[in-house]
Amino acid sequence: MTKKAAVIKGDGTGPELVNAMLHVLKECNTQIELVLCEAGSEQWEKHGGQTYIPEETQKIMDESNACYKGPTTTIPSPNAPRSVAVSTRQKFELYANVRPIKTYDRLSPDKKLDFICFREATEGLYAGIEFNLSDDSAIAIRKTTRKGCKRIVDAAFDWAKKNNLSKVTAITKRNILKRTDGIFWVEMCILQTWETIMRCLNQHMAVLQNTKEWIR
Repeated sequence: MTKKAAVIKGDGTGPELVNAMLHVLKECNTQIELVLCEAGSEQWEKHGGQTYIPEETQKIMDESNACYKGPTTTIPSPNAPRSVAVSTRQKFELYANVRPIKTYDRLSPDKKLDFICFREATEGLYAGIEFNLSDDSAIAIRKTTRKGCKRIVDAAFDWAKKNNLSKVTAITKRNILKRTDGIFWVEMCILQTWETIMRCLNQHMAVLQNTKEWIR
């Protein structure tokens, strides 16, 4: 069965970049069915609505196996909808922003970088919960759940194991955000402890097996 992908050209530089991507796919003789659809601030300014993603586009995305999205503008106004990216992440629970960071000797001979950054993309300030305290002040709520923390931690450790990476580094601000980053840190410690226990068990099993061979 042919796979189907929604294609959102977006606005601003979006159409130019997506057209280049479509050219590459065409040259690669892709068999994916590409369905063009609209989303972003330009179509919202023309047609209005509660979201930057029209209902027709949402339906296409629901029926597709993937989505190619070009850059889209988010109007920085309290009355404007939530961004296309955040709306899409939250709708489909695309919680892990996975960013490979790697240098190549030919391009950056003086720098050696090769790591993967996992960033939670649906909670925290992305929850978009804010309100005015007065005409001169406002407050934003940084939402953190144990479920959200556990799944991003699991995703990072799973990637590390599958790709034979020996180290996972957690970046927090738990000296200031003791409760929200505290939840994340606990989930890190739980998984790290479990990983350590499993490594110890595997080592003990290896020792026992070698001992049995020696006894024979």
